[in-house]
Amino acid sequence: MVVNVTRKLFASNHSIKKHIEITWGALTLFLLGFLSVVAVSTFWRSPFLLLILLLAIVALAFWLRKNPHDAWLFAIVSIWGVLAEMLAIRFGTRTYALPQFWGVPIWLPALWGMAALFIKQLSEITEHF
Repeated sequence: MVVNVTRKLFASNHSIKKHIEITWGALTLFLLGFLSVVAVSTFWRSPFLLLILLLAIVALAFWLRKNPHDAWLFAIVSIWGVLAEMLAIRFGTRTYALPQFWGVPIWLPALWGMAALFIKQLSEITEHF
């Protein structure tokens, strides 16, 4: 009887901790995503400043998540996302107002990488519903 009660208490305590962790993850996800959108919308005319701001947001995301795999995901998606953008620009499907290299802004890889972290976090949150 005592063992069953202890198991139930532990399970409910674990469930509460998991719920708090998921809620904290969701809040930080939306805050960092919102900050990224605000930064791009506000500072797109200052590409180097915007790059620094986005890298600061990414550093904060890495620090909060503490997942070593995030760096690989960030790097891979940053590279492939920008390559896809360059290809689209080459074929004339889009242009950027202030491109710095090969038709894309200098801050775009950081935004692609941040988007990957955003999607990964969103995926981890929705696993629990």
